[in-house]
Amino acid sequence: TTLFRLVLGMINKDTGEYQSAAKKMRQIGILEEPTFFKELTGYENLQYLIGNNRKEQIYNWAEHFNLTSMLSHRVCTYSAGMRQKLALIYAFSADASLIILDEPTNSLDPLSIEQTKKAVREANNDGKTILVSTHTFADVEDYCDHVLLLNKGHFVRDLLDRKEIMSHYVIGFETEEDCINAESFLSKKYIVYLRKKNLLIVEINIADVPAMVCQAAPFNVIELRVEKMSVSDLYVAQMRKEDI
Repeated sequence: TTLFRLVLGMINKDTGEYQSAAKKMRQIGILEEPTFFKELTGYENLQYLIGNNRKEQIYNWAEHFNLTSMLSHRVCTYSAGMRQKLALIYAFSADASLIILDEPTNSLDPLSIEQTKKAVREANNDGKTILVSTHTFADVEDYCDHVLLLNKGHFVRDLLDRKEIMSHYVIGFETEEDCINAESFLSKKYIVYLRKKNLLIVEINIADVPAMVCQAAPFNVIELRVEKMSVSDLYVAQMRKEDI
Protein backbone atom coordinates (compact mmCIF):
# COMPACT_ATOMS: atom_id res chain seq x y z
CA THR A 1 0.00 0.00 0.00
CA THR A 2 2.84 2.40 0.80
CA LEU A 3 4.48 1.64 -2.54
CA PHE A 4 1.22 2.28 -4.36
CA ARG A 5 0.75 5.60 -2.57
CA LEU A 6 4.27 6.63 -3.58
CA VAL A 7 3.65 5.78 -7.23
CA LEU A 8 0.38 7.72 -7.16
CA GLY A 9 2.00 10.75 -5.53
CA MET A 10 -0.26 10.51 -2.48
CA ILE A 11 2.75 10.55 -0.13
CA ASN A 12 6.35 11.74 -0.50
CA LYS A 13 9.34 9.42 -0.27
CA ASP A 14 11.93 9.80 2.48
CA THR A 15 14.85 8.30 0.54
CA GLY A 16 15.46 6.21 -2.58
CA GLU A 17 14.21 6.44 -6.13
CA TYR A 18 11.60 4.80 -8.31
CA GLN A 19 10.72 5.10 -11.98
CA SER A 20 7.36 4.69 -13.64
CA ALA A 21 6.43 4.49 -17.31
CA ALA A 22 3.28 6.45 -16.48
CA LYS A 23 4.24 10.12 -16.57
CA LYS A 24 0.78 11.47 -15.79
CA MET A 25 -1.93 10.38 -13.38
CA ARG A 26 -4.39 9.78 -16.22
CA GLN A 27 -2.00 7.12 -17.55
CA ILE A 28 -2.56 4.98 -14.46
CA GLY A 29 -5.49 2.59 -14.06
CA ILE A 30 -6.27 1.99 -10.39
CA LEU A 31 -8.18 -0.65 -8.49
CA GLU A 32 -8.47 -0.05 -4.78
CA GLU A 33 -11.41 -0.74 -2.48
CA PRO A 34 -14.40 -0.25 -4.79
CA THR A 35 -16.13 3.08 -4.07
CA PHE A 36 -18.71 4.43 -6.49
CA PHE A 37 -21.66 6.80 -6.60
CA LYS A 38 -24.37 4.40 -5.48
CA GLU A 39 -27.27 6.23 -7.14
CA LEU A 40 -25.58 6.30 -10.54
CA THR A 41 -25.52 3.30 -12.85
CA GLY A 42 -22.38 1.28 -13.36
CA TYR A 43 -21.84 2.83 -16.78
CA GLU A 44 -22.45 6.37 -15.51
CA ASN A 45 -19.80 5.81 -12.85
CA LEU A 46 -17.30 4.58 -15.42
CA GLN A 47 -18.16 7.41 -17.78
CA TYR A 48 -17.54 9.91 -14.97
CA LEU A 49 -14.22 8.30 -14.01
CA ILE A 50 -12.82 7.56 -17.47
CA GLY A 51 -14.56 9.96 -19.85
CA ASN A 52 -16.78 9.64 -22.89
CA ASN A 53 -14.19 8.28 -25.32
CA ARG A 54 -13.69 4.80 -23.79
CA LYS A 55 -17.16 3.33 -24.40
CA GLU A 56 -15.88 0.48 -26.57
CA GLN A 57 -13.24 -0.50 -24.02
CA ILE A 58 -15.76 -0.33 -21.18
CA TYR A 59 -18.19 -2.67 -22.91
CA ASN A 60 -15.41 -5.03 -24.04
CA TRP A 61 -14.18 -5.46 -20.47
CA ALA A 62 -17.74 -5.61 -19.13
CA GLU A 63 -18.34 -8.55 -21.45
CA HIS A 64 -15.08 -10.10 -20.30
CA PHE A 65 -16.24 -9.93 -16.68
CA ASN A 66 -19.87 -10.90 -17.46
CA LEU A 67 -21.22 -7.58 -16.18
CA THR A 68 -22.67 -6.05 -19.37
CA SER A 69 -26.30 -6.51 -18.33
CA MET A 70 -25.67 -4.73 -15.02
CA LEU A 71 -24.07 -1.56 -16.42
CA SER A 72 -27.51 0.06 -16.76
CA HIS A 73 -28.37 -0.71 -13.12
CA ARG A 74 -27.63 1.57 -10.18
CA VAL A 75 -24.56 0.58 -8.18
CA CYS A 76 -26.63 0.41 -4.98
CA THR A 77 -28.14 -2.82 -6.40
CA TYR A 78 -24.72 -4.43 -6.91
CA SER A 79 -23.28 -7.18 -4.74
CA ALA A 80 -19.73 -6.86 -3.40
CA GLY A 81 -18.48 -9.08 -6.22
CA MET A 82 -20.20 -6.91 -8.84
CA ARG A 83 -18.64 -3.76 -7.40
CA GLN A 84 -15.24 -5.46 -7.53
CA LYS A 85 -15.83 -6.35 -11.19
CA LEU A 86 -16.86 -2.76 -11.92
CA ALA A 87 -13.62 -1.54 -10.38
CA LEU A 88 -11.67 -4.02 -12.53
CA ILE A 89 -13.48 -2.78 -15.64
CA TYR A 90 -12.49 0.76 -14.68
CA ALA A 91 -8.83 -0.19 -14.18
CA PHE A 92 -8.52 -2.08 -17.47
CA SER A 93 -10.63 0.33 -19.56
CA ALA A 94 -8.58 3.41 -18.72
CA ASP A 95 -6.02 4.55 -21.30
CA ALA A 96 -3.22 3.53 -18.96
CA SER A 97 0.34 2.28 -19.34
CA LEU A 98 0.45 1.31 -15.65
CA ILE A 99 -2.39 -0.57 -13.94
CA ILE A 100 -2.39 -0.81 -10.14
CA LEU A 101 -4.49 -3.60 -8.62
CA ASP A 102 -4.82 -3.69 -4.84
CA GLU A 103 -6.20 -7.11 -3.81
CA PRO A 104 -7.99 -7.55 -7.16
CA THR A 105 -9.63 -10.90 -6.37
CA ASN A 106 -11.42 -9.79 -3.19
CA SER A 107 -15.09 -10.90 -3.17
CA LEU A 108 -14.72 -12.72 -6.50
CA ASP A 109 -15.91 -16.25 -7.25
CA PRO A 110 -13.49 -18.78 -8.84
CA LEU A 111 -14.66 -18.01 -12.41
CA SER A 112 -14.18 -14.27 -11.91
CA ILE A 113 -10.72 -14.90 -10.46
CA GLU A 114 -9.79 -16.77 -13.64
CA GLN A 115 -11.19 -13.89 -15.70
CA THR A 116 -9.05 -11.46 -13.69
CA LYS A 117 -5.89 -13.48 -14.29
CA LYS A 118 -6.68 -13.61 -18.00
CA ALA A 119 -7.27 -9.85 -18.04
CA VAL A 120 -3.89 -9.24 -16.41
CA ARG A 121 -2.16 -11.41 -18.99
CA GLU A 122 -3.97 -9.70 -21.89
CA ALA A 123 -3.13 -6.22 -20.60
CA ASN A 124 0.50 -7.22 -20.14
CA ASN A 125 0.62 -8.64 -23.67
CA ASP A 126 -0.60 -5.21 -24.85
CA GLY A 127 2.52 -3.67 -23.33
CA LYS A 128 1.04 -2.50 -20.04
CA THR A 129 2.69 -2.89 -16.66
CA ILE A 130 0.50 -4.32 -13.91
CA LEU A 131 1.37 -3.84 -10.26
CA VAL A 132 -0.59 -6.19 -7.97
CA SER A 133 -0.74 -6.51 -4.21
CA THR A 134 -2.22 -9.71 -2.84
CA HIS A 135 -2.32 -11.98 0.18
CA THR A 136 -3.38 -14.90 -2.03
CA PHE A 137 -0.31 -16.74 -3.27
CA ALA A 138 -2.09 -19.82 -4.61
CA ASP A 139 -2.03 -18.77 -8.25
CA VAL A 140 0.13 -15.67 -8.64
CA GLU A 141 2.61 -17.83 -10.55
CA ASP A 142 -0.06 -18.12 -13.25
CA TYR A 143 0.00 -14.44 -14.14
CA CYS A 144 2.99 -12.74 -12.49
CA ASP A 145 6.53 -12.44 -13.86
CA HIS A 146 7.86 -11.28 -10.50
CA VAL A 147 6.70 -11.68 -6.89
CA LEU A 148 8.47 -9.11 -4.75
CA LEU A 149 8.68 -9.55 -1.00
CA LEU A 150 8.93 -6.30 0.94
CA ASN A 151 9.79 -6.09 4.63
CA LYS A 152 9.47 -2.78 6.47
CA GLY A 153 9.90 -0.84 3.24
CA HIS A 154 12.90 -2.81 2.02
CA PHE A 155 13.05 -5.21 -0.91
CA VAL A 156 13.96 -8.71 0.31
CA ARG A 157 13.81 -10.89 -2.79
CA ASP A 158 11.92 -11.79 -5.93
CA LEU A 159 10.22 -15.08 -5.10
CA LEU A 160 10.07 -15.98 -8.79
CA ASP A 161 13.69 -15.14 -9.59
CA ARG A 162 14.87 -18.34 -11.27
CA LYS A 163 18.43 -17.67 -10.07
CA GLU A 164 17.27 -17.84 -6.46
CA ILE A 165 14.58 -20.49 -6.72
CA MET A 166 14.93 -22.93 -3.89
CA SER A 167 13.57 -26.44 -3.62
CA HIS A 168 12.30 -28.55 -0.76
CA TYR A 169 14.37 -31.68 -0.26
CA VAL A 170 12.86 -34.41 1.85
CA ILE A 171 15.51 -36.38 3.74
CA GLY A 172 14.61 -39.66 5.39
CA PHE A 173 16.63 -41.15 8.26
CA GLU A 174 16.70 -44.63 9.79
CA THR A 175 15.38 -43.45 13.15
CA GLU A 176 13.69 -40.41 14.64
CA GLU A 177 16.75 -39.89 16.84
CA ASP A 178 18.96 -39.68 13.73
CA CYS A 179 16.52 -37.11 12.34
CA ILE A 180 16.63 -34.95 15.48
CA ASN A 181 20.44 -35.01 15.52
CA ALA A 182 20.60 -34.17 11.80
CA GLU A 183 18.19 -31.27 12.28
CA SER A 184 20.38 -29.80 15.01
CA PHE A 185 23.40 -30.01 12.71
CA LEU A 186 21.88 -28.98 9.37
CA SER A 187 19.84 -26.06 10.74
CA LYS A 188 23.09 -24.19 11.38
CA LYS A 189 23.58 -23.79 7.62
CA TYR A 190 20.27 -24.56 5.90
CA ILE A 191 16.61 -23.70 6.44
CA VAL A 192 14.92 -26.71 7.99
CA TYR A 193 11.33 -26.17 6.90
CA LEU A 194 9.74 -29.05 8.80
CA ARG A 195 10.57 -32.16 10.86
CA LYS A 196 8.11 -35.02 11.06
CA LYS A 197 9.11 -38.29 12.73
CA ASN A 198 12.15 -39.50 10.79
CA LEU A 199 11.81 -36.97 7.93
CA LEU A 200 13.34 -33.53 7.46
CA ILE A 201 12.23 -31.05 4.82
CA VAL A 202 15.07 -28.67 3.98
CA GLU A 203 14.91 -25.57 1.79
CA ILE A 204 18.05 -25.44 -0.29
CA ASN A 205 19.45 -24.24 -3.59
CA ILE A 206 20.09 -27.13 -5.97
CA ALA A 207 23.79 -26.23 -6.20
CA ASP A 208 24.19 -26.92 -2.47
CA VAL A 209 22.55 -30.36 -2.50
CA PRO A 210 25.76 -32.47 -2.87
CA ALA A 211 27.38 -30.75 0.12
CA MET A 212 24.21 -31.06 2.18
CA VAL A 213 23.92 -34.79 1.41
CA CYS A 214 27.54 -35.37 2.48
CA GLN A 215 26.90 -33.51 5.73
CA ALA A 216 23.73 -35.49 6.41
CA ALA A 217 25.23 -38.89 5.53
CA PRO A 218 26.67 -39.63 9.02
CA PHE A 219 23.12 -39.52 10.38
CA ASN A 220 22.05 -42.63 8.41
CA VAL A 221 20.21 -41.16 5.44
CA ILE A 222 17.92 -43.68 3.73
CA GLU A 223 15.88 -41.40 1.43
CA LEU A 224 16.27 -38.17 -0.54
CA ARG A 225 13.65 -36.65 -2.84
CA VAL A 226 12.77 -33.19 -4.11
CA GLU A 227 9.46 -31.35 -3.80
CA LYS A 228 8.76 -28.16 -5.71
CA MET A 229 8.13 -25.17 -3.48
CA SER A 230 5.08 -23.02 -4.14
CA VAL A 231 5.24 -19.24 -3.84
CA SER A 232 3.46 -19.61 -0.51
CA ASP A 233 6.16 -22.04 0.68
CA LEU A 234 8.88 -19.63 -0.45
CA TYR A 235 7.18 -16.77 1.37
CA VAL A 236 6.91 -18.70 4.65
CA ALA A 237 10.51 -19.90 4.42
CA GLN A 238 11.78 -16.39 3.65
CA MET A 239 9.79 -14.95 6.57
CA ARG A 240 11.47 -17.45 8.87
CA LYS A 241 14.88 -16.68 7.39
CA GLU A 242 14.40 -12.93 7.78
CA ASP A 243 12.85 -13.42 11.22
CA ILE A 244 10.08 -11.04 10.18
